[in-house]
Amino acid sequence: MYGWDFVGKGADISKCVKNCEEAEKSEFAKDCRNKGGLFKCCVTWSDLFLYVIARKYLKEKKLISNYEEVCNLENKTTAMESCRLCFAFHTCSVKDPSQLITLYHKTPDTDLNLLRGETIMNPNRYKIFSPTDGYLRLGVRAKYCLNLDTCLSQTTVYRSQIEYFRADNSAAFCKLVKRNETAANITANATGVYIPVETEEECNNRENINIRVCPKPMFLEKEPIAGGTNVTLYQAGRNGDSVERRYPRRIRPQGI
Repeated sequence: MYGWDFVGKGADISKCVKNCEEAEKSEFAKDCRNKGGLFKCCVTWSDLFLYVIARKYLKEKKLISNYEEVCNLENKTTAMESCRLCFAFHTCSVKDPSQLITLYHKTPDTDLNLLRGETIMNPNRYKIFSPTDGYLRLGVRAKYCLNLDTCLSQTTVYRSQIEYFRADNSAAFCKLVKRNETAANITANATGVYIPVETEEECNNRENINIRVCPKPMFLEKEPIAGGTNVTLYQAGRNGDSVERRYPRRIRPQGI
């Protein structure tokens, strides 16, 4: 209905990171690179246990008649492990001869519900091609995209979806990463939680542009996910070495 290419469950979102790792080697990603484009894996998440807690409260107040406890609400960790879902959306950004960015999706828009979620208004203003006049609907699958920097302790999303989808080469993508993390650190003074910023050069040297593989010493220093959990973000990915490269580095278009 909504066009996601993968759905996983778990507090640390590692299943979707693993999917992005595997998708980098998919035929869709290879075809994207052959077109001169940049393959991207947009990951979103939803904490369904929040809705369960709300329904439980309504049932206790006798405001609804039916309630089924589908999540383990023993504590925050069990709630997140049982009812945090992550979603991966595979897409490709290609610059055509007219210098417009065309977006290709692994799951086409046909018959999808795109009325909710992300809509880019006046896409031509951002040099993004749209088959419709005045807008480009991407749907809920593109409402936001996680920064898959496995050094991060907390979920962090890219600040601009337009710039995310506009990026058609690693240089443009890494400029977005740098702006995102630098801006986050400007607002971090109140909490004292700083993001370990990756340089653009380091980002451009990623073997999978979508994922930053955190150095192990830095990863081990990460704090648990906020809210009283004992889970580290992207923990299973590091424990299983799922985001370590197992195939040769490729040369990607880096633009100007």
